[in-house]
Amino acid sequence: MGDPTDLKSVKSSAIVIPDDFRPYPPGSFCLPSFYAKDVESVLIPEGLLRDRIKALAREIHAKYASTDEEPAPLVLVCVLKSSFKFFCALQLELELLNTEQSQLIAPPVSGAPYHNNGGQGNGTAIPSAGARLLPLLCEFIRVKSYVNTNSATENEVKIQGLADPVEAFAQKDVLIVEDIIDSGRTMQALLRNLQQYNMKSVRVVSMLWKRLIQGNSVSSFRPHFHGFEIPDRFVIGFGMDYNERYRDLNHLCIINAAGIARYATNQPS
Repeated sequence: MGDPTDLKSVKSSAIVIPDDFRPYPPGSFCLPSFYAKDVESVLIPEGLLRDRIKALAREIHAKYASTDEEPAPLVLVCVLKSSFKFFCALQLELELLNTEQSQLIAPPVSGAPYHNNGGQGNGTAIPSAGARLLPLLCEFIRVKSYVNTNSATENEVKIQGLADPVEAFAQKDVLIVEDIIDSGRTMQALLRNLQQYNMKSVRVVSMLWKRLIQGNSVSSFRPHFHGFEIPDRFVIGFGMDYNERYRDLNHLCIINAAGIARYATNQPS
C-alpha cells in the first residue's frame, strides 16, 4: 500500500465557502432556545449538508462498488464522537444506493419462472449482472484531539476502540469517516497507526476541510473526499461539539464568544 498521506493527486467536488462569505443569521433558522444565544451565525444549513452527503455517497459508491457476484466490502471507520452524525447519514445514503442498484433486475432465464414483484411471489428478482454493489462493514474508534478550541499536537492523540484491528482491516478497503480536517495532524497520526494492519487501501472522507488562517501551520493533509471547504472558524452542530456541547444542533453553526466562555474548560475530558 502506498503512503496514504501523499494526496497530491486528490480531486474533490467539494463546495468551497470563501473567507468573505457572509453566514446566515441564526434568527432565520429553528434553533433550540437553550443554544440560540451561543450561536453567532449559521454557516451551512442542515439541508445543504445532507444533500452534499448524498453526493459524496455517490462518489464513494462509484469508486468502490463492483459488479462481482461477491463484491468486496468497504470498511467504514467512524471517528467518534463528532463524526457520528455524518457517518450515519453517509452510511444510509450508501445503503440506499445499494438498494437502488439491486432494483436493476436481470431478464428471466428462458424456461424458468420469473416474477418481477420486488422479490415477492413465486419467483425471485435477481440483480442484473450490471448492478454495482458495495457491502459495508463498520468500525468505531475514539481519537481525542480537542480541548477548548485548540487542536492538539501529534503526541496528544489517543486512539481507542479497536478490539481486533487485524481482523477488521487486513486486506480490506478502508474508508476513515471524519467530521473535519484542519491541521491534519490527528488524521496523519491515525493513518500511521493503521498502516501496520496491511490494508488493501485506506482513504479518508471528511464532511469539512478547513483552510487555516495565515500564521497558522498550513494543513498538510487533504482528504480524498470532502463535502465542504470552509474558512478558519470554530464550528459546532451536526454532531460537532465544543467541550461536548452543541452536538444536537441540526445546522453547522459558528459559535460566539459567549458560547465559548459559557462552556470553557481547562481540564481534559
